[in-house]
Amino acid sequence: MSLPYILRKFAPGIRNVLTSFLFLCVLINHPINKMVVESSKSVNNQTHERSCVGIQVLMATTNDFRVGAVLRMEGELYIIEEYTHRTPGNLRAFVQAKMRNMKTSNLKELRFRSGEEVDMVRMEKKPMQFLYRDGTDFVFMDNETYEQINVPEKQVGAGSKFLKESDSCGILFSEDGTIVAIEPPNFAILEITQTDPGLKGDTATGATKPATLETGAVVYVPLFLNEGDKVKIDTRTGEYLERVKS
Repeated sequence: MSLPYILRKFAPGIRNVLTSFLFLCVLINHPINKMVVESSKSVNNQTHERSCVGIQVLMATTNDFRVGAVLRMEGELYIIEEYTHRTPGNLRAFVQAKMRNMKTSNLKELRFRSGEEVDMVRMEKKPMQFLYRDGTDFVFMDNETYEQINVPEKQVGAGSKFLKESDSCGILFSEDGTIVAIEPPNFAILEITQTDPGLKGDTATGATKPATLETGAVVYVPLFLNEGDKVKIDTRTGEYLERVKS
């Protein structure tokens, strides 16, 4: 079979294929088609942004409780510190839980029906180091990547007044990377920088006086303590625990 014969026989089909191909190329580059594509991209981007806003909440039950889990209740976040499943005689089983408000640090004790549905927040906890204050922000550094982030003082919470530079904190992130909460160390050892002179030997009355710590926080301490003394503070409650010997 000669080449001229092949060309004459299949030329119409080849012309049709080329014509269809050229038509598709023109259609793809047509302004109207570009507008449709760009509009589709815009919608997809908006949908993605909406899905990335806020906290990822999972429907769970009291059977999913664990120490350290975070629940959302009445618009606030609470971390579970203790919980116990109870079945009192012939009564319905329930779960007693101690939970701490992650913004105010207030402790609340709640009772849930066994199997009751709750809103549980899915998150990741990263250890990060507090570096310094930047205006009203706290600057933290990722211990692995050395990336630095600014966190507003309000979001750091009540424990912010006890933070010292180089303190290690737990930063809680939701699935989309939003910072949910900051967990400062539960205890801090700080120096008293200002207080009234101590009353020597007065260790049994239980009376207290205000004292300013090196971070600027004010706590109540026993009367016998003086400026320069170091004290151990529970950062969750702001309470003095004991004097720390140097």
